[in-house]
Amino acid sequence: MVDTYFCEQSYYDIQAGSGSYVDASDEDNYFSGDPEDYTEGNVDYPEDWQECGLKKSMIASSSGTSAISAVGSDPGWDEYIAATKVYKSIREKLRADREAGLSHEPQKYTADYANAVTQFKQVVVSYPGELSSIKALGKVAACYRDLSQLEAVRDYLNSILQESRFAALRPYALDLFIPYHLSKGEHNRALQLSDEILAAPLDNQLACEILYGKGIIYRYYLNDKDQAAAIFKQVIARYPDHPTALSAQAELEDMGVEYAAGDSTSTPAADGQLVIQSYPNPFNPSSTIRFTLPEEGQVTLKVYDLMGREVATLVNGYIEPGYHQVVWNGKTASGHDVPTGIYIARLITPAATMSIKLVLLK
Repeated sequence: MVDTYFCEQSYYDIQAGSGSYVDASDEDNYFSGDPEDYTEGNVDYPEDWQECGLKKSMIASSSGTSAISAVGSDPGWDEYIAATKVYKSIREKLRADREAGLSHEPQKYTADYANAVTQFKQVVVSYPGELSSIKALGKVAACYRDLSQLEAVRDYLNSILQESRFAALRPYALDLFIPYHLSKGEHNRALQLSDEILAAPLDNQLACEILYGKGIIYRYYLNDKDQAAAIFKQVIARYPDHPTALSAQAELEDMGVEYAAGDSTSTPAADGQLVIQSYPNPFNPSSTIRFTLPEEGQVTLKVYDLMGREVATLVNGYIEPGYHQVVWNGKTASGHDVPTGIYIARLITPAATMSIKLVLLK
């Protein structure tokens, strides 16, 4: 994969399932942060990786605010990094095997995996409620999945859920259970877990992701278009300013479901004077975005991809009422050309929020 943004809203940018391999080693690929922390499984990534700056969700406390400390104040961070080095050494061995033409056999390194699992588990036990603990929890599950030990994933997560000292980790342990049940074909159980997570006090980031995930299960696992559409509409209605709302919008459009007048993700200003258009569309290499404001105020115009990841900021400032236009040259904020695809231009004004699709064809 080349010239791709992997900055998913879910916990990992890339997850390679047991026995699979993902080549994301091109230097024009973007990640949320160090790919060592944001990839899982047998994934090749570049040494000189590029950062998109999209932050991952934090654990929610009982008050609905983040209970996870910043990295700089996380007492378990150094131990977590030490454990990731062990895990990274295993991945390097697997990469060397592949380059030598050998088959992908993680089981050859079972002892190394056991060492990594022991260290990650110690971080979880020693620092529950810290960022290091949630990341270590995910790495334990990743190690077991690499070895195709899905029942070990189940048993470990159950042990976390049964102890009150790990209460802050509960929503993330349940979240890690969802792919386990999907892999077993237990779709309804995956939905039940999603509902259990959503019933707890959560920050908007995690709640939005879990709700969107329910829509994905209904659409792609249960083939229930009506339920999927209803949930995607909930995502847009409840979290209109969250980038995942754009992903929900894209799902609805792909299903041919109308969710608002025109291309808008919300209701335009009452007097109908808020307008946003683009020409040409489809375009290559650039498109002019025109918008009319009914009143002055702080305005932002940003471009997102269909995964809800911010690509470029075109306007961010105090704008007078009337007609305005700006050109998007098909590049990211850092000047890299974006690949062919569908993008969303989102205009946020004091009066309303509106979006339009931009189709880049090369």
